[in-house]
Amino acid sequence: RGEIKPGLFELSQYPRYMGMDLMNPPTVEGWHTGHEWIDSGTLVERINFAADFLGKTDLPGVKEMIERLRAQGDLTPEQFVDACADMVGCLNMSDDTRSQLVAHAQKGGAVSSANQSEFASRAGEMFQMIAATAEYQLG
Repeated sequence: RGEIKPGLFELSQYPRYMGMDLMNPPTVEGWHTGHEWIDSGTLVERINFAADFLGKTDLPGVKEMIERLRAQGDLTPEQFVDACADMVGCLNMSDDTRSQLVAHAQKGGAVSSANQSEFASRAGEMFQMIAATAEYQLG
């Protein structure tokens, strides 16, 4: 039997803050998608929620994504951005967004898989940056 876990109710409230009140859609059609999904009241909540979890490099799922990235060996900033976007499922990134993310990654140089701590830190940061893009939020 499952037991009630502390904090479960609070966790269940996150979708409501992001505009998706579970079991209570706004219409019989369900929730809106695309540009209707993006509004100033809930966008910040969605970005913060995704960025918060993707930046926690000690969470099992995030750790797994980082290990899959590290298995690819040393990466150029371009390869690193593309691999991170692939890991978080942001597949339709505009050229402008990609170039801005690559410019940020270039500040740190090539991404070495040898330094596990630095690699995890850079990956978590890039996951967070990707989560803040319009492409990720609309995807």
